[in-house]
Amino acid sequence: MQAGITVSAAELPEVLLHVAVVRPVFLWGAPGIGKSSLVRAFADSLGLECVTLLGTQLAPEDLIGVPQIVDGRSRFAPPVAIARDEPYCLFLDELNASSAEVQKAFYSLILDRRIGEYELPEGSVVIGAGNRATDNALARPMASALVNRLVHVHLPFTARGPVFRVQ
Repeated sequence: MQAGITVSAAELPEVLLHVAVVRPVFLWGAPGIGKSSLVRAFADSLGLECVTLLGTQLAPEDLIGVPQIVDGRSRFAPPVAIARDEPYCLFLDELNASSAEVQKAFYSLILDRRIGEYELPEGSVVIGAGNRATDNALARPMASALVNRLVHVHLPFTARGPVFRVQ
């Protein structure tokens, strides 16, 4: 990955505000540095509910929903955790720790902001997060099809706290 800009923790919400409303963001960082807390605080600052899906605890059908018959045709009913009427922050935690099948199930949700016939409400944001393989944490490779759908933000940890570099 190429180098990007470095921002302070105080500047991160503004960077996310300009990036995450346009394109999904993926936060990379060591375990325990506060990635999840930063996402929840960002959602709170926008007045959005933060809905967290843990990639390691999902199966593909947990995302795409279950089939149902409507007027003699099958369609997938999206899960209630995703299918909401009001804008929200969809936080895909441990995304790169999930299985390849679960990562594939996230493709359309991340790129097209939809699952089957359900579309995320206008004003919703999608943010993923995960640990780096170099941290000896659970991290699986992400296919280029998924990597290319996200703007990558690295959260290195320093003695002063997290420092944020956007790619």
